[in-house]
Amino acid sequence: MDTQVSLISEPKVGYKTTEFWLTLLVTSLGALMASGLFNEDSQVFKLVGVALAALSQFGYSVGRIKVKNAANKVTDNKLPYNVLDRLVDRVLEYKQAENNNRNNSDPKWDAGATD
Repeated sequence: MDTQVSLISEPKVGYKTTEFWLTLLVTSLGALMASGLFNEDSQVFKLVGVALAALSQFGYSVGRIKVKNAANKVTDNKLPYNVLDRLVDRVLEYKQAENNNRNNSDPKWDAGATD
């Protein structure tokens, strides 16, 4: 039986995340501000629009890099592991230790013990 369990789920595709859509909204708003579409002739208003668009894109990129790096780290450490195999190994280790303890125990203390 080859059941794989991942401790960390696979990252979503970028366009399916809330961060993507919020970044798209903020970038669009910044681009509209910078374009002069609003009746603001102020250069500061346009610069704020450019800064808003650039910073939102930068923030989104950094966030996606972190998500991708975390996913790669899990893959590199082979952390999706076979849980059933580990469980069987632990049970066998326990049984072996239990048998060793029985074989190494003092017979005078096991006089009343039954199997």
